[in-house]
Amino acid sequence: MKGGTKMPKTALLSLKGEKIKDIKLDDNVWGITPNDQVVYEHINLFMANRRQGTHATKTRSDVSGGGRKPWRQKGTGNARQGSTRAPHWVGGGVVFGPSANRNYTKKMNKKERKLALKSALSAREEQLVVVKDFSAITEPKTKLMAGIIKSLNLAGKILVIADTTAEENKYLSLAACQIIKGVEWKGTDHFIGAAVIVGICIYFIGVSFQHGYELQKEADEIL
Repeated sequence: MKGGTKMPKTALLSLKGEKIKDIKLDDNVWGITPNDQVVYEHINLFMANRRQGTHATKTRSDVSGGGRKPWRQKGTGNARQGSTRAPHWVGGGVVFGPSANRNYTKKMNKKERKLALKSALSAREEQLVVVKDFSAITEPKTKLMAGIIKSLNLAGKILVIADTTAEENKYLSLAACQIIKGVEWKGTDHFIGAAVIVGICIYFIGVSFQHGYELQKEADEIL
């Protein structure tokens, strides 16, 4: 745990930014010493798993033409050539280029994925903002979300993650999706960085690293 035996805690805020009370955080999630190496490896895994692997170049056997010898073997004074599609010719094939359908998928142990998530949360503990709810957003209006962000003094990139199936959050995504440049909306299946928590929903603020696996499944296992 960071800071010895002190239990990590943060303030529960209203949508106006007023402190309601202090709440304790699970030190197994928010109070560990971040493992930078595991986070780094998870970033690489996420970025690699996003790659489609559809890049391709044509080798000399794939390039059209070049079936005839460009000139006879001897007597021209030129170097002997067998095809105009050899790699050293303009318009020829590519040597050792990428091939199509390459699989960049990487895997990581379940315990390492959990540690990466916990490390990211613990590293951003000071940026954690916990609000009671988003009940003030009763209409799908950007102005309402902009007012909340201003009241909470949030700046920079903001990624809001919520249970969009909940009745009280039905307008939240519409109010947030076009708020301002740098504010990003996603459902419960992806997340970035530190967080705002509303009930059991997690709203991540700031950018530390991005994950491609389902947040809800991961969060249910550790929170």
